[in-house]
Amino acid sequence: MFESPETRMTSFEEESNQLFEQGMISELSNAGFYYTGWQDVVACHACGIQLTEIAANKRVMATHTRLSPSCPFIKETKGNAYIKDILDVVGQAVPQTIVTFNLRTFDNREEHHKDMFLFASSLPRSQSKDVF
Repeated sequence: MFESPETRMTSFEEESNQLFEQGMISELSNAGFYYTGWQDVVACHACGIQLTEIAANKRVMATHTRLSPSCPFIKETKGNAYIKDILDVVGQAVPQTIVTFNLRTFDNREEHHKDMFLFASSLPRSQSKDVF
């Protein structure tokens, strides 16, 4: 339903424009996200990951890649080299934990993710927001 950036952009109704800083709607749409209609929550049309409290100075595509490196949208649009570059940079900056988990997407598919990196910042919250 939200496969094209244009369709994703239409999910950001006028009322939501007040929730996102100028330019963020286009950046979010191009990074695979659509507006869920609830508060400031956006979701990826391909992997279902949800983001909230996104600041305008964040690199949305890099954040999406860091949090969901196996996302089909990221793999298709950016490629494995980009994903590796992002994970290499993040891996040098942040401690890593490897986890295995199941994720239920919005279309009720269950995805199994094995040996994924979980990143936890050791920085205080006020400083960690500037990493990505």
